[in-house]
Amino acid sequence: MISRAAGRHSPFIRTSRRGRHRAAWAALFVFVAACGGDPTPAAPNISATVFTVQVVNETFKVQTSNPTATAAMRTRLASGRLGVIIGTLRAGDGAINAPYSWHLDPSTVTPADVATEVCDGRPSDVQKNLPYWMNTVQRFCPWGAKVIREGS
Repeated sequence: MISRAAGRHSPFIRTSRRGRHRAAWAALFVFVAACGGDPTPAAPNISATVFTVQVVNETFKVQTSNPTATAAMRTRLASGRLGVIIGTLRAGDGAINAPYSWHLDPSTVTPADVATEVCDGRPSDVQKNLPYWMNTVQRFCPWGAKVIREGS
């Protein structure tokens, strides 16, 4: 057995309850840090909401996965107010935005009061020049957008 006096601890020496708790918390901290942070896994989003948005005489569909954004979109729908709908462009129709070959990332869709002019346009503008919009602009934020329907 190794002596405590030598500054080393035997695995058989009893530690205090406080020491064991500190060790447990330290181990948990290391485990969480190694796993990338949040110990609670994100639940799959099965409650995303689809909205139809009108820009001039064209429509497109967006999906919201954030409860705050969904509530804001519902408020915009109820008021009939025109404004900006903003989101990050993604390839493919996202199973909601046919006939377009793009959609907005549901986790980024939100109504806004203002946005930069570079991302303003019509859905057909994005479709006609998709590589430019996807690679350079990367966001779509039509001004004068009106939420006209909830649901697909």
